[in-house]
Amino acid sequence: MGRRGYPPEFKRKVLDLIESGRSVTDVARDLGINGQSIYTWQRQDRIDRGLLPGLSSAEKEELTATKRRIAQLEMELHGSCQGLGKGWTAQMGRCWSQVAGWSRPEAGSSG
Repeated sequence: MGRRGYPPEFKRKVLDLIESGRSVTDVARDLGINGQSIYTWQRQDRIDRGLLPGLSSAEKEELTATKRRIAQLEMELHGSCQGLGKGWTAQMGRCWSQVAGWSRPEAGSSG
């Protein structure tokens, strides 16, 4: 499958088969999926149920969305700072220093 993988409903049905007593190897072979994927789904299911430490599925989704939003805001800020041109003041230059990992562009003026 693609990068998104299998739908949650499918994963749940696979885990139900395993919980009913079928072996991971048999289920993987019968469904044509990688057995390691099933073990990964089992581990995440145990985390989601509080049986193992780790980030729950909901927390992972929230973290992914937050990272995506931060990247979007950094790009917007980057575009705003670039629009300042060579005549920007020291105060405007702070927008570069407030974004982690970005260095102040060469402007030929000291701030």
